[in-house]
Amino acid sequence: MPNFTEAVKQMMAEKGITVAKLAKKTGYSWAYINDLLKGRRRWNEETMKKASKAVGLVITYQPRGLEPTGTDGQ
Repeated sequence: MPNFTEAVKQMMAEKGITVAKLAKKTGYSWAYINDLLKGRRRWNEETMKKASKAVGLVITYQPRGLEPTGTDGQ
């Protein structure tokens, strides 16, 4: 399973979204987005939410050590 940064990069590549486009869509500067993608800055909940929306990535939360059971009604 890719980490969040890798998932964002993969979606960017698949959709042809550049760092500049992602910066514009999220409202952050090119330098800030570039630093996030290079691992020089840490993602926080707000930046993850905005980047996910911009690239079409869905975030799901799951406690560590628990596997999905398929009984959650979906």
